[in-house]
Amino acid sequence: MLSRPKRRVRPTPTIMMWALVDVAGVLALALGAGYLAHGRGFFFDSVPASTTEALLLTFGGLATIVVAAIKMLAEVLKQMPQEPPAA
Repeated sequence: MLSRPKRRVRPTPTIMMWALVDVAGVLALALGAGYLAHGRGFFFDSVPASTTEALLLTFGGLATIVVAAIKMLAEVLKQMPQEPPAA
């Protein structure tokens, strides 16, 4: 049985950009969920200012995290070598 050498993922600028987008999504999620869990003033006094804004931040943050994760995975898969199908 042949063992394949392990390939390391190169942190390309595209992957790093999506990682920063992911961090922004985590921040939005934390702000929204913090307001919903603890009320006003968890991180900042005026962000979010209402329950509606907190819900938008929470679900927007979740959506941003999911999209960024999918895009980063796609970039990592582009770096993997293409193997011909086994016959």
